[in-house]
Amino acid sequence: VPILTNNKEDQERKKSKQERLSLMRIIYSDKNTFIDTINDSTVISYRLKLNHKAEVLANHKFDASYSANKYNLSTLSTLIYNYYEADPATGLSINMNRWKDASIISKVKDLGGKVVLTVTTKNSLETAKLLTTTAARNNLINNTLNLLEQRDGDGVNISLTGLNAKLKTQFTDFINSLSGTLRAKSKEYQIIITIPVYDEAKAYNILALDTLV
Repeated sequence: VPILTNNKEDQERKKSKQERLSLMRIIYSDKNTFIDTINDSTVISYRLKLNHKAEVLANHKFDASYSANKYNLSTLSTLIYNYYEADPATGLSINMNRWKDASIISKVKDLGGKVVLTVTTKNSLETAKLLTTTAARNNLINNTLNLLEQRDGDGVNISLTGLNAKLKTQFTDFINSLSGTLRAKSKEYQIIITIPVYDEAKAYNILALDTLV
């Protein structure tokens, strides 16, 4: 009997949780006006809004089809704009992928959200070239900062492809320089690193990076 009772209680809790989640989805959707009818025929219209209790990040690919009436951007804390493609030899941009004029960036900022720019390389050879060329690393940091200032961006997401253990120190040094440059500014910039689900190559010094991002 106790087992059956516990199962029934668990099911009731799950049902209650699903009902609350369903209501939250309705509130977050565009249909967020509710009407409460009291027995005396008084009708009260009111609007509900939920405040975030956790940070919500969304990864937006630059060539994704963006339509203002299909994106509920008010639910986001941060939009990660993907991506700025770096030239490994110079650190300058190969392609900014519409960072300068993408309307979704302005929309997120208007709604009070943050926007972070992803910096990426295509393969392990480009990553190695970039991290072992001091001038390229410096150019990348300075150019990224300029791009953030142009669109009132809030930070950078470093997503380098094919990082290996031989470049662990160089990568940490790069993030250290990036962190120092951004933190020297009056604005509080955010630094994010995209890492593999499993760091099989043992390329990331997590303890050192944790103090920098």
